[in-house]
Parts: sequence; C-alpha cells; structure tokens
Amino acid sequence: EIKPIIEEHANKLLKDCAGGRWVVEVECKRNGEDDGRESFEVWAYDFQQDKRWKNARNLSPGESGIVGEAVAAAVSMYACAKAPHVQPTIVRDEVAIDVDRVDVQTWMRILRAEAAMLNASKVLVVSHDRNVINMCDTVLLVSNGTVKELDKEVRSG
Repeated sequence: EIKPIIEEHANKLLKDCAGGRWVVEVECKRNGEDDGRESFEVWAYDFQQDKRWKNARNLSPGESGIVGEAVAAAVSMYACAKAPHVQPTIVRDEVAIDVDRVDVQTWMRILRAEAAMLNASKVLVVSHDRNVINMCDTVLLVSNGTVKELDKEVRSG
C-alpha cells in the first residue's frame, strides 16, 4: 500500500527541488503475515553520475542526505494522511544528514516543499552551519539555558 505513495511524493520532491537528478523506487517487504507491518529498501537512480540503480545505502553521505530527506518527507506525508494532524511541525537536525556534504540549498528546498505539502505550521532545523542558518526565516540562539531570537544583522556578522 505504501510503495506507490512514497515513490510519488519522494520523486516529486526530487524533481522539483533537486533538479530531477535522482528518482527512487521502493522495494516493500512484508515482515510477517500476522503483524501487517512492512519494511522497505530504497533504490536510487542517478542521472548525472553513475547512471544506474543502486541501493540508497550505497550513496555518498551528501547524496543520501538529499535522497533520504525526500523519502523521509514522503513517509511523513503518508503518516499525516493516515492520521491527520492540525498543522504539524517538521523537525530536522543537520547532524542526521551530514550537512557538510549536502547541497544545503536543495535540502532546504525539500524542507520548504514538504512543509507546504503537509500544511505544516513550522519547520524546526537544528544547525550550526552558517549556510543553513542564513536560509532560515527566524533564528533562535540557544545558549546556557536561554533562548533569544537573532535579527538579520547579527546573523550575517
């Protein structure tokens, strides 16, 4: 049931936000007839470099960050459609995707597109990378138990 939905949403995000460099296919496996749960493997085709299908686990850290974000977004969309939330908040931590090796602009485009598709009220990104921080609408500095909003002038310095 999940395969065509995940593929549709992930491939739309990859086309719209990553220039169509990759397409993904999902291989679903039913873990057991009784529990009804499925697991899946993600296969990615890279139109720019390898020009072949490979398991997403074998992508570079940057590639897997972008492809993984699109698949995670598709799973989120599926989950929200099954159990609708009133304006969910998307939470991402740059450490989980090795942002140093990721095209940050593509990653942020995927997050913004995901937010629009889910009608999310917010996207919360935890980051130490100035490139990510500069692309955010609002920046909060958390330090020594305090939280304060930074204005544009402070962020650029």
